[in-house]
Amino acid sequence: MYHNNACLEPTERTTVPDEACMDTSMTDTEPGKVLLELEMVGSDSRRLIVAMSGTVRKVREDLDTMMAALEDAELRLSARELTDAPSLGGV
Repeated sequence: MYHNNACLEPTERTTVPDEACMDTSMTDTEPGKVLLELEMVGSDSRRLIVAMSGTVRKVREDLDTMMAALEDAELRLSARELTDAPSLGGV
């Protein structure tokens, strides 16, 4: 999984459901290959599923890439929360 905003338009945009229940499942699709699904189901019955498939190694690499992107987003959000704090003149 590679991410480059400059090259690709999103296939679909969605939001994380409010009050979501989250689960993961992994299925063997053929020898040495798996399907990993991360599923979120909201109280409004909307479902968000992130699916990764391929060899175990490829799915691990895709998951690591996703985790790195989430960690970067968390750092950016934490920095924004600090700058937006009322004591620093933020909202």
